[in-house]
Amino acid sequence: MDIIERIPYLIIAPAFLGVFGFGLLALLGLLWSPFAAMICARAARERGLDSSLFAQKGFAFSILYLIPCFVLLARIQGGATTSRGFMLATYICVYGIWLVAGIIGLIYFTAGEVDRVIINPMHFGDRGDLGALLWLAPAPIINIFLWVVSLRSLIRRDRRDREKRSSAASSPARADTDHPDVSAAGIIPDRAYTNPFGFSLTGSVITLVLFIVSTSVRFNS
Repeated sequence: MDIIERIPYLIIAPAFLGVFGFGLLALLGLLWSPFAAMICARAARERGLDSSLFAQKGFAFSILYLIPCFVLLARIQGGATTSRGFMLATYICVYGIWLVAGIIGLIYFTAGEVDRVIINPMHFGDRGDLGALLWLAPAPIINIFLWVVSLRSLIRRDRRDREKRSSAASSPARADTDHPDVSAAGIIPDRAYTNPFGFSLTGSVITLVLFIVSTSVRFNS
C-alpha cells in the first residue's frame, strides 16, 4: 500500500480519535457544569465579586470542553495563572483536531458521497440519496467558516494583548503604578479566547444534527 492509498486512513484515524476525545470532554464538561458554577461562585464571593455572574460563566465555560472553566477559576483566585505555553498548546490542539475531524474528514466523506450519488455513472440512486447529500453538504462549509472566523479573531486579540503588555513593560513608571485588574471585566477572558471552544462545539453540534437528518432522509425516502 503506497502513501496515496494510506491518505484516507491517515485522515480517518486521527479524526475518529479527535471526535472521541472532544466528545468525551464535552460530556464531562456538561456533567461538571453545575459544580463549576458553584465553585466559581464561591471563589468570586470570597474576592468580593458578583457570585451570580461568575456562576453563570463557570457553568457556560465548563460546557466548552472544561478547559475555559479552569482558566476562569485560576483568574478569579488570582494565584497560579495558566501559562501562555499551555494555552498555546491547547489552541493548537483544538484547531488541529477541528481542522482534521471537522473539516478535512467532512470534506473527504462528502466528496465520497458526491462521487457515489452524482458522478459515478454506475450508481442508480434515488431521491433519498440526493436529498441526504444536500443536507450533509453544508456541514464542512459551516465548519470552515467558524474555524476561520474564530482563528482570525483569536490572532488579532492576542496581538493586541501582547502589544499592551509590551508597552506596559517598557514604561517603568506605568509598571509601578498599574495594578492587576480584579474587576469582572478584567478577570473574565475575552470572547476571542473562548470562541475557539464555543465555535468548535457549535460546529460539532450542527454537523451531528445535519448528519442525523441526512441519514434519516436517506433511509426514509
